[in-house]
Amino acid sequence: MDTRREIDVGLERRATLLLGIASVSAVVFGQGRDAFGQQVAPGEWKELAAGVTKREVAEVSSTVPGFAKVTLVEVTWQAGAKTGPTTMKDAMVCEMSAGALDETKNNKPVPRKTGDVWTCAVGDVDIDVNNGTVPATMRIFSLVKA
Repeated sequence: MDTRREIDVGLERRATLLLGIASVSAVVFGQGRDAFGQQVAPGEWKELAAGVTKREVAEVSSTVPGFAKVTLVEVTWQAGAKTGPTTMKDAMVCEMSAGALDETKNNKPVPRKTGDVWTCAVGDVDIDVNNGTVPATMRIFSLVKA
């Protein structure tokens, strides 16, 4: 039995599942439309820190066991803006929609660029800095426990 191969296959399956969740969520939540394609009013932008704003996009009931709902927010960092350290309270799937961030996740540097998709576990600690010259926007899909 090749244990390494089994681990690799398991990781591939989990990565595929998470990307599938992110893709479906982007269709369901994305572009200011609900699951039926009808236009929905976006939430108000709220300032989290100097040059950092957050907008609640959607909240829906979850059919994933153990999770009551799924939320989607957009966070935008202006050039030079920073957040963190922030401790994650929910499991998340994140997508870098525009721009780039220099993220430090659990004390390790991880650059994020447009199109990147990743996950955060409860308890992860992030620091995000926009060292670029254009705004950076991240979409965050949170799985909220029941």
